[in-house]
Amino acid sequence: MCNFVPGIVKVAEMVDIAGLVAPRPLLIETGTRDPIFPTTATQQAYAELQKIYAAFRTANLDINVFEGEHAWSGAKAYDWLAQWL
Repeated sequence: MCNFVPGIVKVAEMVDIAGLVAPRPLLIETGTRDPIFPTTATQQAYAELQKIYAAFRTANLDINVFEGEHAWSGAKAYDWLAQWL
């Protein structure tokens, strides 16, 4: 329910909405066995986001692919947050 916006697919995909964060820092975490946001789709969205961030000439976009399900890994998060906050 938290990711459902009625009618949103008529005007935007998830990557379009995530792209609105640019040029602010964005770290994406994805578990290899996530049943809600499959890693392959997340990595494809990340590739699209790289194009958006490149247009802003900023390198503050990153991804952490980890073994796991729908959860936070934290493996990159603490260092990443220290760098960008």
